[in-house]
Amino acid sequence: MKKNIFSKGFIGAATVACVLLGAGIFGIPYYGNNFVPDSHVDIDINPGVEIVTNKNNKVIEILSTNNDGKTVIDGMNLKNSELKVAVNALIGSMVQKGYIENDNTGILVTVRNNNQDRADKVKAEVLDDINFALYKNDVQAAVINQTLKNTKNADKFARENNVSIGKSVFVLNLAAKDSTLDARELAKMRVSDIADLVVKKGIDIRDIVDYDYDDSIWENTADAIEDIDENANKAAGINTVAISSTKKQIGVEGAKQIALAHAKVAQKDVTFIKAELETENGRLVYDIEFYSGNVEYDYDIDAVSGDIVSYDYDIENYNIPVQPTEVQQTNADTVDIGVEKAKEIALSHAGHSIDKVSFVKAEIDYEDGIKVYDIDFHSGNVEYDYEINAATGSILSVDWDIEDYSIPAPEPAPTEAPVPAPTAAPAPAPTKAASSGISAERAKQIALSHAGVGSAHFTKVELDTEDGIRVYEIEFKVGNVEYDYDINVATGAIVSSSSEIDD
Repeated sequence: MKKNIFSKGFIGAATVACVLLGAGIFGIPYYGNNFVPDSHVDIDINPGVEIVTNKNNKVIEILSTNNDGKTVIDGMNLKNSELKVAVNALIGSMVQKGYIENDNTGILVTVRNNNQDRADKVKAEVLDDINFALYKNDVQAAVINQTLKNTKNADKFARENNVSIGKSVFVLNLAAKDSTLDARELAKMRVSDIADLVVKKGIDIRDIVDYDYDDSIWENTADAIEDIDENANKAAGINTVAISSTKKQIGVEGAKQIALAHAKVAQKDVTFIKAELETENGRLVYDIEFYSGNVEYDYDIDAVSGDIVSYDYDIENYNIPVQPTEVQQTNADTVDIGVEKAKEIALSHAGHSIDKVSFVKAEIDYEDGIKVYDIDFHSGNVEYDYEINAATGSILSVDWDIEDYSIPAPEPAPTEAPVPAPTAAPAPAPTKAASSGISAERAKQIALSHAGVGSAHFTKVELDTEDGIRVYEIEFKVGNVEYDYDINVATGAIVSSSSEIDD
């Protein structure tokens, strides 16, 4: 009997030991991933709030760094929510309570993490979330961001001045650059006011700040600052970048897709030779250049709206098919589509009717020994330039540019009777309406570009009338976000847009 008692006792003890061992093996990583603080995200406007997250980017707690911060988080319970949900809720609260106003707000975002790669990754995600939240709330603001590792020197200052560690580092560095500035006074100011002060005093802060393009609130401080490489974003332990626009850029891949869709070519059939962000007349554009077969395409696409600012394409190394000499001579002398046909081809390709344009050139020319019609015209503020093969009617090149062009006043109408209707090619009413406006596919592309996404599941695409204006009503989903657009049929302008997260 004693033996049996000992065996059962030993088995019971061993079972308990295994359970405890399993809890140690599996419980410690679980605890570390879910309950131990990993990243600290400070959002400072004055109010200031701090989001503490675990390794899974779930919220452990949200703290206020001043009384206004308490107002922002009042009534919120965001514990265990995703970081992006918390960011969206906080930005929404700041907008609702009047702390974020259009073009008059600076937001300082600071990410603290002992792992620099982890800090950079979290920072990128938070900036995207803030951009989306600002866009959703239809406001614009200038955003500065930092990633910090060692903050021991700033901790005491932050506690004494009721600001986040991120803001304390920022103002301490700024005060160190200019002895006339008091870091404590700077700590009391809104980020946008600090930015204005930097501009007014002409402080050169290139050693603590990297700028991304020239349309931030600091855009006129100095040409040298504007030209700083956007990729030089790691200096002296603090990386601070001024975001050029809180409306999220469509991205280089989005720009490529817009160009390919307009050119009606598939990505597998092209070779890209250039795809980069540039500034044209103060406007951020993606310069996209590629080949398909022997045709070279060149597009400038607005980096925020996705609008095509200009494009052109040319046939490279064009060779006329070899024919007997006498046939070539006969064709050169006799085969000619005529200038009116060339104009018709150009108008058809551009999607305009003759009564909506003003021709400035329509004449014979020669390109690489090929007889062509050079057709130039304007519609609104867009200039079109076509070269059309005089023998075949094929389009050899085309480009158009948006410019500040005023259409000349039309000449007085002729007194003679108009040309009889039968001479014009008949066209059904729907086709005529389509030719005077954008297509549904173009409307979808405009919506996708504005939303900054490449593809989506469309739930509604239909014509509607809003306040007497014909619009395409476009609805689609990307993940758990629903988008709703009304797009002017005649101009392609976005009449209204909204998005919401579908829980």
